Amino acid sequence: MKAVMAARAFRRLLAGAVVLYLAAGAAPAAELLIGVAAQTNSTPSAVRTVTVAGDWLASCRTDGEAKSCRMSTLGRGVTAQGGAVTVQLASEASKDGGRLFVFLTPLDLLLARGVEMRIDGGAAQKLAFRSCHAQGCVIPFRLTRNLENRFRRGSKLVLKLFEIDGKPIDIEMSLIGFIAATRAVEGG
Repeated sequence: MKAVMAARAFRRLLAGAVVLYLAAGAAPAAELLIGVAAQTNSTPSAVRTVTVAGDWLASCRTDGEAKSCRMSTLGRGVTAQGGAVTVQLASEASKDGGRLFVFLTPLDLLLARGVEMRIDGGAAQKLAFRSCHAQGCVIPFRLTRNLENRFRRGSKLVLKLFEIDGKPIDIEMSLIGFIAATRAVEGG
């Protein structure tokens, strides 16, 4: 019963802090939230930092001693029928110390054709779908030294997907900010 009452009291204090935040601005409310946390012996379990780097986003989360960082960007294209298609490109550290990149595409694509990735109109690199889930289909790949140099020097990546009927969909992604996002996640 005491735990339920304490939880209710904390929620009321938190609600009051939110009201003050909206009424008085972020800085005073932030101090109040810290005070509320101190009164309830609660501490944030994780700290997240987000860096906007050009058209990329770098996000790092520190939870105690553990730190994980990821970087991502979005690309957009249009189907033959005029429907919008959005694809995410994200990268996280892999267990071997490198970085694994993954495209997350929508469902309802022709998987057998795979995908083609071009940087600034250069040679196409064929990639394969690994699996599909409720959130979409994943296409993992690693940056070779050559491919990383192309990402760093490039300004635009085009990912060619294929609709179920075989019609191509070109997804354009900006590489502007790739270097800064890489530095942000490698520096943590």
